[in-house]
Amino acid sequence: MALATPVVPGYTVNAMKDGVTKLEREGALVYVKRIKDCYYTDHHPTICWQGSGFAFRKVKEENIAGITLFTGVLEKGKDRLYTAWWYDNGAMQTVSQFEWRWNALLTRSHFSLVNVTAESKEALAAEILRMRKDGSINLAMGM
Repeated sequence: MALATPVVPGYTVNAMKDGVTKLEREGALVYVKRIKDCYYTDHHPTICWQGSGFAFRKVKEENIAGITLFTGVLEKGKDRLYTAWWYDNGAMQTVSQFEWRWNALLTRSHFSLVNVTAESKEALAAEILRMRKDGSINLAMGM
């Protein structure tokens, strides 16, 4: 069953192939990749971004806007982008493969991989905070 493309105020939203939703607005790019079930592989951001010619630098786990997530710097020539990603089911956010898979198995909830990218670390943090406050993350996941 295909999910309807969500309406997320402030973003241009495009449904892409394989359950990926792309959200764009001035200064921010968000990909929400729905994971079919706990036993499916996820499509990690490092694969996608490297496939687009970017190299990952400074990947680390940190907390932004109350979410433990991974952050990194994307480099392509002189271009620098700041990116963050985590697994989310609307009620739980985690970076742990075991944790999201176990929760999905027990609760039968669907997780998505959320990847937010901006032009600066400050803009990235502000975008994640804004999306949490106004519920854009849940809207983007179709919840």
